[in-house]
Amino acid sequence: RTKRNSEAINPVLLNYYKNNMNGKSKKVGLVAIMHKLMNYIFSVLRNQKPYEVRNPKLHCKMYLENKSLPNIA
Repeated sequence: RTKRNSEAINPVLLNYYKNNMNGKSKKVGLVAIMHKLMNYIFSVLRNQKPYEVRNPKLHCKMYLENKSLPNIA
């Protein structure tokens, strides 16, 4: 979805839709976006932290850095 000035409300989701849904029906793309949104909602509820839009490359880098740290419990 875009705003009136053609700026994406969530640029990560719009980019995901445009890049990964080529050749698929509109409904398949919509369901993929709904699945991503449900994962976002579940993550917010599980972690009790507000949602923040992150660039997927930055998110992957942060994930790999955190995964490589030893678990201290």
